[in-house]
Amino acid sequence: MNVRESDGSFEYIDHKTKISLQYPSNWSPDTSYLPSIRYAGKNGFFQLDAGGTGSISIDEFASLNAYHKLNPYGTNPEILNVEIDNQDARLIKPSDDQPEEMQNQTCLIVKYPKPIKIGDTIYNFFILYTDTKNIEAISETIHFIM
Repeated sequence: MNVRESDGSFEYIDHKTKISLQYPSNWSPDTSYLPSIRYAGKNGFFQLDAGGTGSISIDEFASLNAYHKLNPYGTNPEILNVEIDNQDARLIKPSDDQPEEMQNQTCLIVKYPKPIKIGDTIYNFFILYTDTKNIEAISETIHFIM
C-alpha cells in the first residue's frame, strides 16, 4: 500500500488488490474496519475488497451482492453495466429504502484483467464500496496495476 498526493487529492495504491485510485485529501484511514482497507472523512468513504471465486459470472456476483438477504442496498437496488479501466463492471445503486446505517453506500464490482491471488484464494473481481456522492469521481480514477 502506498499513498501519495496528486492534484489536491491522494492516490491510493494497493498491491494486494492490484489497483490504484484517487480520493479526497481530507480522508484518512478508518481503523474500525480492520482488516478491511477503508478511508473516510466527513464527506464520504471508500473501502476495498476482492471477491468472486471459481466460475461465477460478474452478473451473478453483482446480483448476490445487490439482493443480499439483509438488503444492504434496500429492497430495490439498481445494477448498471459500466466499464472501468477497459474492464467489464457493475455498479450497484441503492434504492430509497436503503438502511440508514449503510451511509448511502454503493458497490462497484470490476472484473480483473486476470484473476488475482490473495493468500490461498484466487479472486475474479475487484470491489469498491463508497458513498453515492463520491462513486463517480473515485471510479473514474481506478486503474489496475497488474
